[in-house]
Amino acid sequence: MPKVVAFLGNDIEPTAYAIAQGHAQAGQKTLILVPTPGIRFKYLCGSEFTQEPTPLTQNLDIVELRAIHSLGGAWDELRKLIRDYVPADVLGSEVYAGELMVLPGMDLFLTLNALRQHYQSGAYDVLVYAGADPTTTLRFIGLPHAVAWYYRRFGGILEDLDPVKIANAMGGPIATALLAANFDPQKFSTALSQGKEWVAKGLRAVADPQQLQVYLVTTPDPIAIKQVQWLWGASQQVQVPIAQVLVPMINPAAIEDITAAFSPLAVQGLRGNDRGLVDVASLPNLDTPLKAPPCQDIDVSQRQIKVFLPGLAKQDVKLTQFNGEITIEAADQRRHIQLPPELQNQPVTAGKFEAPYLVISF
Repeated sequence: MPKVVAFLGNDIEPTAYAIAQGHAQAGQKTLILVPTPGIRFKYLCGSEFTQEPTPLTQNLDIVELRAIHSLGGAWDELRKLIRDYVPADVLGSEVYAGELMVLPGMDLFLTLNALRQHYQSGAYDVLVYAGADPTTTLRFIGLPHAVAWYYRRFGGILEDLDPVKIANAMGGPIATALLAANFDPQKFSTALSQGKEWVAKGLRAVADPQQLQVYLVTTPDPIAIKQVQWLWGASQQVQVPIAQVLVPMINPAAIEDITAAFSPLAVQGLRGNDRGLVDVASLPNLDTPLKAPPCQDIDVSQRQIKVFLPGLAKQDVKLTQFNGEITIEAADQRRHIQLPPELQNQPVTAGKFEAPYLVISF
């Protein structure tokens, strides 16, 4: 399966372009995925590109992620899926992809769907996602863990769902339509199983640096450093191991301060030129990921959990306990930690923030 490379930080485009070039020069078929309008990338690569993969150099293609284009493809897939469960006469008049409008919030799912399609195509060894909005990047990276939680909490309800009972309880024309649909429970069960399998694969990919590699990108500016430190903490909330910070076009004298700010991560300065391009020769080794600090450590013998939350302060972190899980709210994310059997149904006796760790005792 291809490796996905993503970035969290400031001014990520030159670094993303250089890393894509590095993979391509190493003989790996590489695709850069750029959210529309992609103006910065068109300047960097000196070429126009569209919603279809466009060759730049040997082994290197680029594609612009346009929501309208992605919506059409996603709608065609959804129609085929619906037809497996609902007869065409129940759905009423045909709705065409060319009619659909993009609603707020759709972009994230359309981006993820486009990434999934290229991931499953088998056409590329490396997918470089060059989204400049770190919040969106965090959301789609964290999606497997979020969906896994929803499966844990609502999976039993979905598996026991009986459309006939629901229809009889509702009554009226809606009930008639549901009963006419003649839902096949086996198909529904199969779809749930396929969804669980997709989530399991996503969880494995997020945890494996050979399948997902996320870099922090910063400049020496103190505000930029603070912002990227916050993103570092937020990335731990979606349980993405990060091992390296890249600093493009930097004065070597500034590396020491940045290294201290992001300890224990490795910090790599990158050379640049007047056009804003990063020198590929200054990149770190792209195929041997460094070891990242673990997002959390559970010590059953000490009845303790240490949660890694760099870049955050005590007032940024909230700890609660629900349904046998620990919930940590920080950096506009919620992380649910499943407890081992030895700690399940045990109350939390203490929660202390000792930067950069939240230490939870039972």
